[in-house]
Amino acid sequence: MDKKELKKRGKGLLALLLAMIMMFGSSMTVLAATINLDADNASTNLTENQILHGGDIIKGVSQQSGGKLTVIIDGDEIVTSLNDGNSSPYFGEYELPVGKEYKVTAYSASIDSANYNYIIKLQSIASSTSDSGSSYKHEHYFEWVETIEPTETSDGLMEHKCSCGAVDDSYVISGAMTFVKNIVKMIKEAPENGTVEITTSNFSCYTSFILNELSKRPDVSLKTTFKDKDGSMKTFTIPAGQAPTDGAQFYGFTYLGNLYGWN
Repeated sequence: MDKKELKKRGKGLLALLLAMIMMFGSSMTVLAATINLDADNASTNLTENQILHGGDIIKGVSQQSGGKLTVIIDGDEIVTSLNDGNSSPYFGEYELPVGKEYKVTAYSASIDSANYNYIIKLQSIASSTSDSGSSYKHEHYFEWVETIEPTETSDGLMEHKCSCGAVDDSYVISGAMTFVKNIVKMIKEAPENGTVEITTSNFSCYTSFILNELSKRPDVSLKTTFKDKDGSMKTFTIPAGQAPTDGAQFYGFTYLGNLYGWN
């Protein structure tokens, strides 16, 4: 068979595979799962009698500055890992030995002086290898889940997650975008001839997205009180119908205060 024919058949197989994925969703068989533990998010906690498998990876999750992960198997403390200070939001990674299944007999998560502490006790219960020596195969069905809700002061986390706790992908949800969305919603829902009032100590500018939305409501004023660099609170108001529309992407609060005057 020549190279041209091989390439043609390869493309056909790839197209068939993509079609099957589109028809049947993202269910897949994998050799190992990743279990992310987060003391702030109960949905990621392990439960008593939950079964883990050889090759599964246990990770601590922390938005804080430090943490500790302890895994105990059959009474023996296998690993204790400290955060190195550079791995947020993950620390303390441990891969369970291949060849067995493990039942969760106890799990605890706590926060002490801004440090996360996880203790996991496991009991080995069976061999997870077949006669051919292949690892245990666990069927996962992944869905995107917001596991950490973003706020105006902290980022959130979306995970492509199975109901068993396994995660195969994730991305950060920007806290700054939450600030923008909240203000846009307030402008849209403001009463006729109303004033939207914003107070913040974490942000110092508006995006064009916010001010473009304000320009669509020429009856609405935007009053802003913010914490300046010197620690003082300052206030300015963009009068109704006077939102800047010069095409800039960002508008600093100091610039806007000087433009419209300080309250």
